[in-house]
Order: sequence, then C-alpha cells, then structure tokens
Amino acid sequence: MELATRHNVHEKAMQETILIADDDAEIRDVLRCTLERAGYIAIAAADGGEALSALREMQFELLITDLQMPECDGLELLDALRYRQIAPKVIAMSGAWDGVCLPAASKLGALAAIHKPWRTQDLLNIVRAVLDGEPAPSPATLN
Repeated sequence: MELATRHNVHEKAMQETILIADDDAEIRDVLRCTLERAGYIAIAAADGGEALSALREMQFELLITDLQMPECDGLELLDALRYRQIAPKVIAMSGAWDGVCLPAASKLGALAAIHKPWRTQDLLNIVRAVLDGEPAPSPATLN
C-alpha cells in the first residue's frame, strides 16, 4: 500500500467512533486497544444497558456487540436500536458460534459477525468493510 493511501485510511479511521459492548473486561480492553491502534475512537460498555446509555450520549458509526451478556444482551440491544432514528452499523460477536443467536442478530440488523477468539487482521478487515458499506469478508457475513 502506498504511503499516501495508508495515511488516508488512517485519517478516515480517526474520524470514526466505535462502541464496544461486552461483559468480559479483557475482551473489551483488547478490542478497544486494537481499534485505537488502527486509528479509530473506541468506547467500551460492560453490557447492553451501558451501551444504550452511551448511544444516548453520543453518535457512533459502528457498534460491536457480544450477543451473550447479563442484564441487557446483544439481541436486546439490537432490538432497541431498531427504534432509533440514527443507529450505528452493527457487528455481532459471539464465543458460542451457534445456529440461533447469530441468525437472530442478522434479522435484527447486524451486518456481520465475528467469532471469539478472532484474528486481529480479520477483525480490522470486517470493521473496515462494514463501515465502508461493503460485504464483510467470509466467514464473517451473516446469512
């Protein structure tokens, strides 16, 4: 990649804000650090309730949410987003890659999914694709 192109990608990322919702503090921290190193602004929430509060406070371009959390889980969070006039794009995340939660997340508006644990470059490729309105790289696409 040419230097000018890399600079433009980094500059574009600097303007984009991502909300992370996950009840696992270690995963939240790893995601936040990974996204910040890639040039994004990343805010972390411990569950869906905290994420909804953050969404009331500021606008996010992207939400990465775990599907299985106590209190307000990722599916409840996605359902709540359906009633907002301005909602972020969504990537669903799950450690339990099953045939129930991920299709339900797709029906509620998630554009892509990533399985825990993930490879950093796969995560960043999916984030960039979703933010750019492009199809997420396989196997991340929800069908």
